[in-house]
Parts: sequence; C-alpha cells; structure tokens
Amino acid sequence: MSKVLGIALIYLFVACSDPIGGGSLTITRHANGAPASRGDPLNGHSKVDDWAYFYDSGHKEKEGRYIQDRKEGVWTFWLDGGQKNSEFT
Repeated sequence: MSKVLGIALIYLFVACSDPIGGGSLTITRHANGAPASRGDPLNGHSKVDDWAYFYDSGHKEKEGRYIQDRKEGVWTFWLDGGQKNSEFT
C-alpha cells in the first residue's frame, strides 16, 4: 500500500510541476460550481502556459497558451454543445 501511495505522490508532483510557469494550477468557478477557467498564473498575476475556459454547462469554450499574459500559438474554440467551432493563430 505504501509503495502505491509513494508512486502516486511522485506522479502528482511531476504532473503538477511546471518549470516555466508559476507551478500553481488555478481553477475559477461559475456560480453553479462548474469550472470557469483553469491555468497557471505566474506569481499569481500573469497568465502563462496552457489555459482552458469553460461554459457554465461544463463544456470547454476555448483553450490555448499564454506567454506573459499574451495569447500565443493556436487557440481552439468550441460551441457550448462540445462541437469544435474554430482555431486561430
């Protein structure tokens, strides 16, 4: 049991570590409790790395990457029903 727990803790540490960003995953929520956004604020301020935004229904609205609060690369957008709508660079 302790071996499984140790492996789980190592996995959690590696999965949550982020050498570029602030390393602190932040999730904001809609009034109904569903996630509104998920990402990594550098030092609690600037958005960095991968971010995802969600409709209050729980479906993904958009996702992409930030570098120091600026959108970078491809951003993908979905309709509220879960269908992919568009991608922008």
